[in-house]
Amino acid sequence: IKTSIDRGIPVFIGSQSIQGDVNLSLYECGRQALESGAQSIGQMTVEAAYVKLLKILRLTSHPDAIIRMFHEKRAGEI
Repeated sequence: IKTSIDRGIPVFIGSQSIQGDVNLSLYECGRQALESGAQSIGQMTVEAAYVKLLKILRLTSHPDAIIRMFHEKRAGEI
């Protein structure tokens, strides 16, 4: 994760559980990911996050903008 972040590649972590919520601060592994710069997709499904990222990447490739736009509500996905 840290290597990707250092190279300017945002990292998003999700859950395959349909009703799962990603709380990176709950367990040690998640805290380490969070400290490395990983972002949680929260309650969004992995599929919704994937489509959202595809749309964002058509607009920008700047890591800070990608993260900011990802956390903005666009179509009721958050």
